[in-house]
Amino acid sequence: MGSDDAEFERRAEAAMDQLMQSGSAREARDVVLANPYLTDPYFSSWLDESAKQLRQQGNVQTAVSVEHWERVLRRFRELGVQQGYLEYVVDALMGAQTQEQHVRIIGDNPDFRKQASVDYFKQRGAQAEARGDQNGIDRYKMAMVLAIVPLA
Repeated sequence: MGSDDAEFERRAEAAMDQLMQSGSAREARDVVLANPYLTDPYFSSWLDESAKQLRQQGNVQTAVSVEHWERVLRRFRELGVQQGYLEYVVDALMGAQTQEQHVRIIGDNPDFRKQASVDYFKQRGAQAEARGDQNGIDRYKMAMVLAIVPLA
């Protein structure tokens, strides 16, 4: 292994660790934007294999965490990093039970209220409507309302 390969491996390991230690969708997005190679399928495969090994060793909680990060990277790869991030914010908002939780989630993710995000939600809502996907229609209508209407 050449010194360039060793250096890349060291940086990739550090980036993966930083990703897995991130505490929010925004932090995860920022790590991947700074290290775009993490969206390469190699890293998802590596995480998938790691999760399988952890389950075989009885480390179920750690395996579940690793599987979560594999899904994050897959979503970022499939949708784009920013769009994948917005989907995770919408997921969090869909799971919120109180207005206070909605306010906190939106406050922690200021990009959610940008016009580009609203445009993305409109596009996804139109796609859901074209498929006759009522859950998708409702999801993106809710996202647009929360992105536009100020919460007290």
